[in-house]
Amino acid sequence: MNPTKKKVSISNSSEKEQPVPDRLNFFEPYESLLPSHENQLTRALLVVLRYCPIAHQAWLSLIDPGKQLLALPHPTFSTQRAQILQENCGKPTDEPISGISVICAADAPAAASEVVQSDRGQVLDGIIRYENDLVIVLESKLDGPVTSLQATNINLHGQPVRFEENVHAISWRQILLVFDAFANEERGLTAGAERIILQDFLTFVDRNFPRLGPFNLLRSCAGDPSRLLRRLRAIIDEAQIGGQPTGDSSRVGIILPGQHLTVISAYLVYENGQVVLKMFPADTLEQAREFYGRPKAPQQVSALHSKGWTISPNFHFGYMAKGLCWTKAKASVSVDDYMRYWQNHIRQTRQLDRPDWPTFWNELVKLGFAQKADREQFDNNFTHAKRQFASPRPSIYCGFAWSLGDAEALDSQKKLGATIKERINELLVAVGEPAI
Repeated sequence: MNPTKKKVSISNSSEKEQPVPDRLNFFEPYESLLPSHENQLTRALLVVLRYCPIAHQAWLSLIDPGKQLLALPHPTFSTQRAQILQENCGKPTDEPISGISVICAADAPAAASEVVQSDRGQVLDGIIRYENDLVIVLESKLDGPVTSLQATNINLHGQPVRFEENVHAISWRQILLVFDAFANEERGLTAGAERIILQDFLTFVDRNFPRLGPFNLLRSCAGDPSRLLRRLRAIIDEAQIGGQPTGDSSRVGIILPGQHLTVISAYLVYENGQVVLKMFPADTLEQAREFYGRPKAPQQVSALHSKGWTISPNFHFGYMAKGLCWTKAKASVSVDDYMRYWQNHIRQTRQLDRPDWPTFWNELVKLGFAQKADREQFDNNFTHAKRQFASPRPSIYCGFAWSLGDAEALDSQKKLGATIKERINELLVAVGEPAI
């Protein structure tokens, strides 16, 4: 596709555009679109390309293996524009700028027909310009039927760009697969801000475009822990359970919606070939007073053992909002005896000042709720740290596990989110809290 022969200045365009804020700056607002709108996905991709050179090179290689970011001038990025070239990006040379039209869909469509010049009204999803060497125009599509009409029919607005003959088709799944490899901490291909940007992008895609990713089922994650956890986060979001990021890549945090007095959160982890739901009633002294003050709650929690739950003591100490020094109960201590003790003593249990620590600690060891070897960790967390008080937390561990195969089967049937929610409600009802 050839431009008009005479030199055309950008300012001569019949559709001169007003300057707009940088839409790819993290801190600029970007329209009132839903997070699941395809324009948000395109913008997110361009942000990654802008701030993560290794991802940019990988994306460029999917378009054309011969293109090297190192050999190209510094790129500039635009989104949602009618014109290919912007006035503030410098004047074009006497020679046309090389152009590539790219369509990106869930699955790369078949090779498109020749790029032709058009007079259609257009809004280009993405434009990456490498000064006067190259400009790439991106048309983004989600899943479902894909047409290449917009990618093949380009309105030059009289600007000197010569496009390669055919549209280049790439797949969102290809892109996400490569970005996932870069974001994997074990691979060590990225670090610091680059890794965080890639991880945030992948989480954004999993949350808002779950059908798009290459790991949109647990089965497709092939047992990779980081992929499994991202899929579990997406499942929690899809089930509208109330998932929240924990800042911990080893688990998925769930802040339970509504007002709960004895347990306020849950966690999903992948460990030992299982997907495990973990909940901790009485996890603070305030929650413990409420839990053990309910006559039926301990007995009802203990009864969950017959329904496949693992129930065990989870005693630890707290300082301010932080949990510290989890003790190891002796094997001879049953969870029923543990809960019965705290039912009888919770009213007298209070925050402990330093002079109270030896007596309380000796009592824990005598009861079997802690072992002598645990004292070293307590001293590291409290005595040597010069903290002035310690708050007992007579918590309960409640865990329900699915084998990875069972979890994969439930996910394939679109039932895993609902099943997790059922188990959470099973525990909430047992402690006397409203179901979600």
